[in-house]
Amino acid sequence: MLLQEEIINIAKRAKKASRILATLDSKKKDKTLLFMADNLLKKRNAILKANSIDIKNAKAKGLSSAIIERLTLNEKRIVSMSDGLKNVAALKDEVGVISEMRPRPNGLRIGKMGPYRGNSYYI
Repeated sequence: MLLQEEIINIAKRAKKASRILATLDSKKKDKTLLFMADNLLKKRNAILKANSIDIKNAKAKGLSSAIIERLTLNEKRIVSMSDGLKNVAALKDEVGVISEMRPRPNGLRIGKMGPYRGNSYYI
């Protein structure tokens, strides 16, 4: 399989998984985020080893030093990524929450639901 095909397949699986994750209740989402945070730390040695290979290949391909810097992982960055996931898990889950509910003269109630994909939806 070509690298491009593999990347497309990974992206398709990620998109499918994102739709499933969006439907999970808050506790399951938080549990998933915390699992990911813990595994970043548990598997940091393997991650750093794979990243060093990626950086070596990036340099061989002539990528700019700015791009290489953004791609380079170290202990501090992995801990920061893990902490970021934990911080997201600690946030209130606003997906599907309806706010600003207002009755219309005809009795229809209209509210703002969000955030979802950065948009506000009215029901």
